Amino acid sequence: MLRQRMITAIALGAGILAGILLLPNPWLALVFAMVSLLAAWEWARLIALPNTLWRVMYVLAVAVLLAAAWAYPEHARTVFLVAVLWWAASVILLAAYEPGWLHTRWLWGLLGLSGFVVLVPTWLAVVVLHAQRPGLLIFLVVLVSMSDVFAYFAGRRYGKNKLAPSLSPGKTREGLWGALLGTLPLVLIGMYVLDLDKAAWVYFMGLSLVCV
Repeated sequence: MLRQRMITAIALGAGILAGILLLPNPWLALVFAMVSLLAAWEWARLIALPNTLWRVMYVLAVAVLLAAAWAYPEHARTVFLVAVLWWAASVILLAAYEPGWLHTRWLWGLLGLSGFVVLVPTWLAVVVLHAQRPGLLIFLVVLVSMSDVFAYFAGRRYGKNKLAPSLSPGKTREGLWGALLGTLPLVLIGMYVLDLDKAAWVYFMGLSLVCV
């Protein structure tokens, strides 16, 4: 399992980095849009939409929103603000989550809406970062990949206390701390390599740890 996981991570990471470095922004936007639509299909399956037609309609709705985000880049900040507010609200919802909520109608609709608010802003952030500062996007890919590696090994070696049993029984607090501490040197290196202003260091470090 570990070997397969490492091979998959290396292959995906190499493909993503190649795309960031070699593709023009419109082509990268198209490639990541296709990935987002595949993710939308999987999201529709996870929230148990009743049939294939509903899932296709869900994917088409995401496609329309992606096209709108591309056509009206001047509204990018509004999209990101909505996403930040949504993630803040999600923390509260996750803290109150109880098994069985997925079978209630209101949560089913909420999860469907959350797919739009997660997938579209994520795609737009990738496109904007690639256009403005590709180095930040590369750093983000490396950061997320390494945090997963550190969390896996720390959780496997030291994991005893469950992080969120009702949400993800396999995650542990030790794994979280392993990811945070393991990626801290990477964040410090990133601040130096990206040549950030000193005024942005705390902001950059905070955002990096939130991403982890």
